[in-house]
Amino acid sequence: MSSYSIQHSEKDGVMEVHLSGNLIINHIEKIHAELQGILTMEQPISMFIDDPDNIDITFVQEVISIRKTLFENGKEFKVNTTLKDDLSQLIEKAGLLIELK
Repeated sequence: MSSYSIQHSEKDGVMEVHLSGNLIINHIEKIHAELQGILTMEQPISMFIDDPDNIDITFVQEVISIRKTLFENGKEFKVNTTLKDDLSQLIEKAGLLIELK
């Protein structure tokens, strides 16, 4: 099973963070650690979940936690998601699809 990818760059004063690959529990500690360094930057954050190979509830919980933390700190945060139909249905059945929008 391949891993995940996190790419980030600044565009027009916004930090764009692109995530893809396997966004699952097996990698969540490393994903969390990498994102913490990026999310401490001053710019607003736009997160792009780019057609991941796999996604699970632990990753969705990570996004929820990030959104809550940044909101509490007055920081702008947006999520843009492109999911395959089967992954979208899985997240929707768990009642969490709204968290990825």
